[in-house]
Amino acid sequence: EDAIRNQYEWLIQRCGGPSLYTERKGHPGLLGNHGSFDVTEAGAERWLLHMERAVAETPMPDSSLVAPDKAREVLVDFFRHTAH
Repeated sequence: EDAIRNQYEWLIQRCGGPSLYTERKGHPGLLGNHGSFDVTEAGAERWLLHMERAVAETPMPDSSLVAPDKAREVLVDFFRHTAH
């Protein structure tokens, strides 16, 4: 449950929303917060798989700024960069 909340608040903040994660846990630095964990390539790929599935299953609003398919592509690219 904590992991879900952390992920949710981190993503909201990274997408320009309120600083929920920082207010509760401090700076969202990936290495600082995960340095004590043995994050393997397999673990990073597993996280990425979950993020890709979430993006695929989440309805994207059709806006004049970004088409839904482009929004999905941008999110998945961001997650790939974050995972590696």
